[in-house]
Amino acid sequence: MQPAPDARVLAAVSAGLRAFYSIEVRMLPAVPLPKPAYCRPRQRWRAEILLDWLAQRLPSDGAKTLGLTAADISTSKGAVHDWGVLGLGSVDGRSCVLSSFRAQKHATQQVVLERTAKIAVHEVGHTFGLQHCPTPGCLMADDRERPAAETEAT
Repeated sequence: MQPAPDARVLAAVSAGLRAFYSIEVRMLPAVPLPKPAYCRPRQRWRAEILLDWLAQRLPSDGAKTLGLTAADISTSKGAVHDWGVLGLGSVDGRSCVLSSFRAQKHATQQVVLERTAKIAVHEVGHTFGLQHCPTPGCLMADDRERPAAETEAT
């Protein structure tokens, strides 16, 4: 069974997106992650496969889709094939995904809620065409630019 995000995390993400972007947020029923996205060696789910899968399942009346999971997700980064990430968004696309898995490391429940809301705003920003920002502290800063307390590497 794949771990589902805590209801408080769902509420924080929804509230963060509504507040930052002034957009309608609709929660869809939970569904199992697709088996082809599973990367067995490190027991993670491939974020780029999840992006494609989510884009195909976008409701006809929806503009963007954000997949939220508590399972660990990864993507390729340079020479590293299986780099653990907090989230991934398709730039100027229709889908993004985030995981509360890494947001929970060394954090209180309040910090987890704040982190996941910020990650959601960041990843949805990519779907609106926003690139990474070079300014430290910017919500669109690359995770390498964010303060260490907000970043979790592999």
